[in-house]
Amino acid sequence: MPYLDTFTGEWNTKNARHLLKRCSFGITPNLIKESVTLGLQGTINKLFEVKSLPNPPLNMS
Repeated sequence: MPYLDTFTGEWNTKNARHLLKRCSFGITPNLIKESVTLGLQGTINKLFEVKSLPNPPLNMS
């Protein structure tokens, strides 16, 4: 989108925490460390990763 600026800052713990707090639930220190290691683009890719649905619960009746 032409009206959005590309992030040009340093990808660090502070910025990773900010993004994860806005895009996920229950962030942990390990999740923040992983995000910093992955970098911004890697973190975005992981946040939008398509995962298969779990098997439905067993019908126990």
